[in-house]
Amino acid sequence: MRISDPTCGSGSLLIKVANEIPSNDYTLFGQESNGSTWALAKMNMLLHGVDNARIEWADTLNNPRLVEGDKLMQFDITVANPPFSLDKWGHETAAHDKYNRHWRGLAPKARAITLLYHT
Repeated sequence: MRISDPTCGSGSLLIKVANEIPSNDYTLFGQESNGSTWALAKMNMLLHGVDNARIEWADTLNNPRLVEGDKLMQFDITVANPPFSLDKWGHETAAHDKYNRHWRGLAPKARAITLLYHT
């Protein structure tokens, strides 16, 4: 089983999901854009005895690292707590995404929090 969190932060949500899996037949995949938080996620995996984890350091939207060949990896379970307050998430380049992740349309350029208060 492959479990992912594309905005994994310190990795605690991945660890919570792993604790719900009855066997050790899984691999955790995460990606985090903040270097310090990425390091915390790696350390969190170590401290919780999670040996089967791959945590990447890069921006998920602008530089996805969980890829196989020229395609995005696919997962059995994906969990996320995305950073809705992120101001500069890459709206300018999203329309040209080589993985065609925005085929249904682009998210607003403004932060989601701002949109909630101004609608």
